[in-house]
Amino acid sequence: MEEVAGKKAVLEFDYRKEGIRLFAEQTGAGDSVISVRWCVDQRILDKLKELKEEDPLLLLVVVKMPDDSYHYHCPRDVLRKLVPIGQEMEYIQFQGPGFYKIIATIISGTETTVSVKKYFLQKDSVHSYENSVLGYNTDSLQSHGFLSFVDINCPEIDQREYSCGRIGEGSLRINVSADFFAKEPPEWLKRWANYWFGTKPLDQCQFRGRCILAFTVQPPVMLFWLVGKIVIALVAGLILLLCGAKMVRFSPVLHPLTYHLEEVWLFTREFIFFTRKRPYLAPLAPIFILFVLALTILLNIILNMGMGVPALLAGSVGFNAFCALLVVLVSTALKRQPTTKAPAKPTWMIEEEKKQKKKQEEQARLERIYGNFSGIVCAGGPLKASLDALPKEKRTVHLRYFGLKARLCKPFARY
Repeated sequence: MEEVAGKKAVLEFDYRKEGIRLFAEQTGAGDSVISVRWCVDQRILDKLKELKEEDPLLLLVVVKMPDDSYHYHCPRDVLRKLVPIGQEMEYIQFQGPGFYKIIATIISGTETTVSVKKYFLQKDSVHSYENSVLGYNTDSLQSHGFLSFVDINCPEIDQREYSCGRIGEGSLRINVSADFFAKEPPEWLKRWANYWFGTKPLDQCQFRGRCILAFTVQPPVMLFWLVGKIVIALVAGLILLLCGAKMVRFSPVLHPLTYHLEEVWLFTREFIFFTRKRPYLAPLAPIFILFVLALTILLNIILNMGMGVPALLAGSVGFNAFCALLVVLVSTALKRQPTTKAPAKPTWMIEEEKKQKKKQEEQARLERIYGNFSGIVCAGGPLKASLDALPKEKRTVHLRYFGLKARLCKPFARY
């Protein structure tokens, strides 16, 4: 409440910019992996329940603020996570030192979780997302046009209270120190471990997994792959030479690790025997002569076996007839006679009972779902962002795994 010109004015609650609070382990020089916990205003939960949202999701957007060491000159979202709001906590892994802003908002008004994840988490490159959520050159979420995918149900309610697609917002600023990131491994080890991968490892755990693969499975598979590549390149080159091709390269045969397989035929421009000006030379091509010779030998083998063309046709017709008879018998056995029963009640009464039952089940389901959200209601004081501070039923395998990973594996600084 505040006085304005002698009259009492009530500060209206902004459902788009308020209602979510974020808490982290440290707000000063933070670690490269931190745990973030949140609480939601009761009015936000009441609004979600009114909208019959059974699976509200919390979108966490990590925004990298521009500085001297960052080559982008405007804020840029470098990480997004989409988790159920009842999870209460999530781990955030940074990929470089500097200042960050973590923004949280609740996604609602959608039919399928798959469409939401595809829209927000799909990337068009390693370092950027396909759909933007930040305003132009700002570190804030878009106020209009936040969601543009088709699986969206915009409820007919007051747009001043609720923006279709998201509700509530909260933010937290973190300063990540460069001392908490892992040191880069030797160059020769990175080259061998990342040989099968197109991207750099994010953390030490991922790099260790690649090293295990590189020194166990990779050597025999690489040997088999190199031999296969050399054989295929040699056979392809010989076939092209038999066809009279010019500029056939055997570089992949001599240097299989350096050159790609397609370079055998990539620079082939014309053939000696197969040309428009001299089509009469085609029968003289070595590949044509070998084909005629192989066809002659195959015909001699078939004739010596005594299996003529009429016998082959008769066997084919008999097999087709047997398959057709089998399909008819199976389809006849699966047919069922429809049974008709007179309804005990009128159709409209049955439909009305189904609607009432469905409504009661939906209401009971909402009561059960939002009853489990009592732990995320903001009660005034700060929350401790640690796994031990969560209730036992909230210490899921997902959080335990990432908590253990945060202690054992440091991320690499990628920007």
